[in-house]
Amino acid sequence: MWIMIGIIALLLTVFLTIIIASALVTEKENQIANCERGMNWSERKVAVSLAKALSDYPNKLIINNLILPGLYDSKHTTQIDTLVICSKGIFVIETKSWNGVIYGDADQKEWVIHYDSGQSRQVYNPTWQNDGHVNRVEGLIQKETDLDIANINIISMVIFANGDLSYVNAPDCYSIYDAVSHIPNYPDCLDDQTVNQLKELFLFYKTHASSTNEEHTKYVQQIQEGNNNDFYL
Repeated sequence: MWIMIGIIALLLTVFLTIIIASALVTEKENQIANCERGMNWSERKVAVSLAKALSDYPNKLIINNLILPGLYDSKHTTQIDTLVICSKGIFVIETKSWNGVIYGDADQKEWVIHYDSGQSRQVYNPTWQNDGHVNRVEGLIQKETDLDIANINIISMVIFANGDLSYVNAPDCYSIYDAVSHIPNYPDCLDDQTVNQLKELFLFYKTHASSTNEEHTKYVQQIQEGNNNDFYL
């Protein structure tokens, strides 16, 4: 009798533990839970790694797949893979899942990827691409807030989930490991009030993105069809 009661109690304990564990969402999952739609595996890997690296910073925001409007109209949109806001500043991150050996310098428009198969292809300089994203972030802060942009550290990072970077000569390029190791080394430059104001601004763009998504899709189609010369996607 008592043995049976003990077994039932044990089973109930195990069952409740499983239910509670499945219901809990960790802080890092909360940081990215509302942003996973549209993410590919490499962007997801970068987001989770960043959340772990910044786990000691309670006042932060990590937004993935953020589409921002143009400064003067809604058509000239730009898409940012990951935006990190914390006391260190704003990190504007472009994620690449390129395989092979990558060759490129910071001042070259075209880079080259060499594959194990012997084939190669040219790609647009990702640091130039991300410079456009940084400019858009900076412009929207100046347009929509009263913050002094000179006091906000906005850092461009191109993170490669794969690929050999031995022949890349560009200071903004990192492997995932190097990126998450490097971010904590930046000095604190933003107080909590400024961090909260920036979080509010970019969360607004994230939560009001349905029409912006449609505009961005049209905008990309125009570029692919050769009807637009703006490379900063």
